[in-house]
Formats: sequence, C-alpha cells, structure tokens
Amino acid sequence: LSLQNLGFSLGALNFAGLNGSSTFDATIASGFFKGNYTTGTCTGCTAFSPAASAYTGNFVGATANGAVLTNILQNVTGTVSAVHLFAR
Repeated sequence: LSLQNLGFSLGALNFAGLNGSSTFDATIASGFFKGNYTTGTCTGCTAFSPAASAYTGNFVGATANGAVLTNILQNVTGTVSAVHLFAR
C-alpha cells in the first residue's frame, strides 16, 4: 500500500506532500494497515515531524472500493487528528 502526495487542511494548518508505505493485513477482512509518514510539510505548524506522525486505515465495501484513513500528526505544540473517507 502506498500513500502518495496526500494533502489536506485542518483549520489554519495545511499539510502537503504526505507520503508513506505499509502492507495491509490480508487475514483481516477489512485490510487493516498502519504506518508513519516518510515525508511531508505543514504550513502553519510550529515544527511538523512526518516520521513521528502516524496513519491507520481500513478498506471498506464488499469490493474494497473505499478506505477510511485516520491521522495523528505531530506538531511541536501537540498533535492534530483527522479522519478521511476515500471512495473509488
């Protein structure tokens, strides 16, 4: 599984260029996956650390045509959390 060039805004924080890769667990029907971002930037953050920022997700739907992605993004002043739903 490869996350490539993700970007989103949370209030005044703008995250861009988020990349990461992991494998999903095929033994779990929802295809659970997790990892840490390898690169990315944040405009508005005091000091953003992609490597300390984690994501988890699950595929959804009978044909895995969607995914739920949760993020915990590490800023020096604390963490920022987000949940996203993607559909194919």
